[in-house]
Amino acid sequence: MTDATLEKNAEETQESNAPSEEETEKVMQYIANDFLARSTLVDALSAVPMDTLVQIVQNQALSRAKEAVQQLSTEDFQNILKEAIKPRPEPSEETQSE
Repeated sequence: MTDATLEKNAEETQESNAPSEEETEKVMQYIANDFLARSTLVDALSAVPMDTLVQIVQNQALSRAKEAVQQLSTEDFQNILKEAIKPRPEPSEETQSE
């Protein structure tokens, strides 16, 4: 056997031993699931920028508020509206320093 034949055989062996895309996908899913099973809330939150977390929470709050408004009686709606349009008191200096 020549060196060229040996190299060709080595390349063919490597190609036949290379994992398929499906196998690679399964291994990636397994590792990701293992990571998720072991991760804590801190791990999960550290992977997301703070601005994104704030935006998610704001969107969820608005979504829940919309659902709540749809379920309010007319009387409850009017009472909450009165509260909502009242000017909010300015925070006192004591409150701001806390």
